[in-house]
Amino acid sequence: MVALASLSSLCLCGSARRRSASAPTSISCCVLATPSGRGSHESRIPRRRFRRTEGATKSMEDSVKRKMEQFYEGVDGPPLRVLPIGGLGEIGMNCMLVGNYDRYILIDAGVMFPDYDEFGVQKIIPDTTFIKKWSHKIEAVIITHGHEDHIGALPWVIPALDSTTPIFASSFTMELIKKRLKEFGIFLSSRLKSFRVRNRFQAGPFEVEPIRVTHSIPDCCGLVLRCGDGTIFHTGDWKIDESPVDGRIFDREALEELSKEGVTLMMSDSTNILSPGRSTSESVVASSLLRHVSEAKGRRVITTQFASNIHRIGSIKAAADLTGRRLVFVGMSLRTYLEAAFRDGKAPLDPSTLFWNCLFLLPIGDLFN
Repeated sequence: MVALASLSSLCLCGSARRRSASAPTSISCCVLATPSGRGSHESRIPRRRFRRTEGATKSMEDSVKRKMEQFYEGVDGPPLRVLPIGGLGEIGMNCMLVGNYDRYILIDAGVMFPDYDEFGVQKIIPDTTFIKKWSHKIEAVIITHGHEDHIGALPWVIPALDSTTPIFASSFTMELIKKRLKEFGIFLSSRLKSFRVRNRFQAGPFEVEPIRVTHSIPDCCGLVLRCGDGTIFHTGDWKIDESPVDGRIFDREALEELSKEGVTLMMSDSTNILSPGRSTSESVVASSLLRHVSEAKGRRVITTQFASNIHRIGSIKAAADLTGRRLVFVGMSLRTYLEAAFRDGKAPLDPSTLFWNCLFLLPIGDLFN
């Protein structure tokens, strides 16, 4: 049996903000209806947020205490426990406690970016007050990949943890984490542990095995969590790309082995699950980019993309090389991700050889000749 509950209080850049509390949901081979009365269709609307207000005397401390009373503690209740602190039924702020009785690991610590009606808000982070309350139970942090909605809240989450709690991530993701923590003056190299896919390690109550999955950023992992009371599979963010441009394919073999072993609980990313069809392979995108750039009549071609999509940057470079164009990058995030990839040996080019933030400052002749 697995206990599943939801904690949805948020803190915006240090300011307390209340979100509606989702009623706890229990699952035992099936998902039970929540007693809140809200229909299940509402979870399909990723950015809709339900709000309620409380009186001024209801402090965040009281709110956290009330929520903690809903959770199993000690040896009472099911042995496997899952507490989503964020990222459930929404896009962003991925942060989930997974435990065996009262021993937990924290999977991801991401931010959510504000909606159109949230003026003045830069980032939305998980409720670190709750994490601090349970810091003695959280024995490790494991990061599935380097997107901001999975690592962006680490500068707030890490200070809420015990001073010895280790943070595990893949090598490329770890480069991004180090960069983010340095910006906040956080240095804890002894607690940062890099892992490799298919290499098992111990984290809290679980033996953890990272499995390679394909996504829009390098070094993405699903996590197999094994303990004496069962096996949990957390997919992380994924798509099945049969021909990724870096040649590192989705690890079907690992999943086939896992299916024979048996899984007690699988928790899967479900973004775009309601959209028919399948995601396009990045190699198809690369071919399309080359075609469009080749057909462009002018010398200057402007593209936009997520800064974290290192594979797409490689495709753009290939198109530029084949059509006799030079690359100019605009944006600090592009530099951050490229430099991290270069340090980890995954960059398609050397960032120091590029033009940066000078697209509209250099004469066209200097830029392309």
